[in-house]
Parts: sequence; structure tokens; C-alpha cells
Amino acid sequence: MPEAMPDLVPCPTCGAANPPEAGWCGQCLRRFDGATASVAALEHASAPSMGPGSAPPSASSEPPAVHRDGEDLLWRCPACDASNPIEASVCGRCGSAFAMFLRDPVPSRQPVAAGSAIAINCVLPGTGLWRFGRRGDGVARAILYVWTVGLSVLFLVRPPSSGGGAVRAVGAVFALAAASIWLVSLMETMRLADGDERPMLPNGTLTWFSAALTGVLFLGLIAAAMSGRG
Repeated sequence: MPEAMPDLVPCPTCGAANPPEAGWCGQCLRRFDGATASVAALEHASAPSMGPGSAPPSASSEPPAVHRDGEDLLWRCPACDASNPIEASVCGRCGSAFAMFLRDPVPSRQPVAAGSAIAINCVLPGTGLWRFGRRGDGVARAILYVWTVGLSVLFLVRPPSSGGGAVRAVGAVFALAAASIWLVSLMETMRLADGDERPMLPNGTLTWFSAALTGVLFLGLIAAAMSGRG
């Protein structure tokens, strides 16, 4: 039968596993003395075992406590309660980084009802994106939709007596643009409901789209004015 492997001892500095009789760490090359090896072995024996697939200790929101041990300045890891030298950037026992305990907690996003977000987006494109936290994208799409719908209704329902053909053509372009914005915004809301946060219409494309519509508007008005003079 194969011989059982002896228990490995973690390095107090980098946490790498080493044989109990090792004189130095095989990863960071820290030299062990008798006291260091005994302390590492004691911590290894008292620490909870982490088998395959088990998760590392969860990080606490409590900041590391700094204390002095004789002439040494140490910081205590909130995740595993191990003491580390103040110059160590990671915990020697669990590997948690010192900086991770100083980050501001990320606010949890409230769950969004996908059905209600899609429904309100059908009424006003962009509001569904707003519900999912994409407020800038939602406002941009809502403003663009209201603008295109308003001009298309104005040009198609009440065209001027002179140059009405050109004005109706511009109204048709704006009506098609409004339908496109409605459809794209609806598809983006449905993708967000499925967990896909990639935008279908990047902000750069939206800017160029608005500029193109503005150009069509000015060209249509110029054409209407010239036909009216004729």
C-alpha cells in the first residue's frame, strides 16, 4: 500500500503548503526556525479544514484591527482572526488581502420584476432600462422616442399646404425611427430580464442616430421651403 502523505504546514507569510520538516518555504523562500514551524503547525491544526470544493473564509465587513505585540505591529484578519505583520499585504493563514477589508460595501440591487419592467417599457421605451438600474440609457431612449413620435405625428397629421410631400416623407422617416427605438428598447429590457447586460445600442451609435435624424429633419424642411416657393 502507498505511504500516506504527512500533513503539510502552511507558510506564515504566503500560506503555501510545506512539509513539516522543511527548512524554508518552497514558494516565498522564507526560512523557518523551530518556533515558526511550531506556530505554523499549531495554527494549521486549529484552523478549520478546507477540503476540495469548500469555500475560503468569507470576508467580513469589519476593518482589520491593528495591535502591537512587543516591538512588532500586527494586523488581525477579520476573516480568520489570524495576526499578520503590518507589512504583509495578504493574510498568511487564509490569503485574504488587507485592502479588500477597506473597500466600501457594494449596495445590493433590489430584484426587479421582469414582467412589470417589460410592460412599462412598452408604454414608454427606456423606462424598463431605468427599472434595471440603467438610468442614463433609459432617459436617452425615452427622450429620443418622444422626440421622434412628436415630429412624426406633427408632420404626418398636419403637414403644411405647400411642400407637404417632403414634410410627409420626413414624418415617415421619424415614424420608422420611433418604431425602431421602441423595438430595440424592448429587446434590451428583455435581455436585462434574462441577465444579459450588454446594450444592443451603444451610446455612440445612439448619438450618430440622433445626428442623422436631425440632418433628415433639416433637409426635409429645406426641401419643403423650396417646393413652396416654386
